Amino acid sequence: MKKISVIKQLRDYIIYIFILLLIKFIQFWPRRTAIKITQGIGQLSFRLALKSKRRIEQHLTKAFGKEKSSKEIKKLTKEVSMHSFTAAADYVRLPIMTFDEINNIIKVDGIEHLEKAYAKNRGVIMLSAHLGNWELLGVWVAKQGFPSIAVGARIRNLHLEKLVMKFRRQCGLKNIKRGYDTREIIKALKQGQGVGMLIDQSTKVQGEFVNFFGYPAHTATAPYRLAKKYGSPIIPIFIHQHKDYTYHIECLEEIKLHHSGDDHQDIIDTLQDCSTAIEHFVRKYPEQWSWIHRRWKKQ
Repeated sequence: MKKISVIKQLRDYIIYIFILLLIKFIQFWPRRTAIKITQGIGQLSFRLALKSKRRIEQHLTKAFGKEKSSKEIKKLTKEVSMHSFTAAADYVRLPIMTFDEINNIIKVDGIEHLEKAYAKNRGVIMLSAHLGNWELLGVWVAKQGFPSIAVGARIRNLHLEKLVMKFRRQCGLKNIKRGYDTREIIKALKQGQGVGMLIDQSTKVQGEFVNFFGYPAHTATAPYRLAKKYGSPIIPIFIHQHKDYTYHIECLEEIKLHHSGDDHQDIIDTLQDCSTAIEHFVRKYPEQWSWIHRRWKKQ
């Protein structure tokens, strides 16, 4: 394990305290007021975070450069930045939101696909993306009585990581660190639980390249490998936010595994189906996806 310098430890702790105080402040206010507060922070951040803004704009241009004008890309860049802060208001309020309050701001379609998958009692691989308010999606699934865990990336700031883990536990959601607790994932599937997997980012886990917005994107193979070995159905499930700040969750039909006899090609074809499902929703709600991430960084 790498040693963390004293300066970095101090910096991480200061950031943690600042964010913790900000969270407490936002939680003090009613939901609509909290949203206005985070939107105000978002406006300021958009003016100051020039590096992040440039990266978002570059990625949007890569994906939509042939479809949208430069003016449209710039407008979308701001919408992407603002959405992340709008969604943050609900994220930090999740531990204090009641079951009824959560249900009152969410509309759901296709829940029968999720129920059918759980009824097989082989575990469920819930395929999703960093879209809309994915933390709220995970909490909703857990609070609806679907036993589940979420597979997430580690956070470099250990104080913030503990805070996020605490948030999820308070909301009834168990978290598994991506790449570290494979046995826990297998155990959950064998017990008939759901495992939430967001495979729309380029990570260090085992993966293959499939098409995403017309470019090769490194994509985790875990959904295919787990589904094939344990018979767990893959159910795409996404969340997006409406202009009135309510949310819409859509559960889709199971993504079937390809069985051509060529295992490597079956992995590619199945992952492509997963990637296509994700791209469909990102195209519909581009302002709500995490464009700051370098999706095509691996070549």
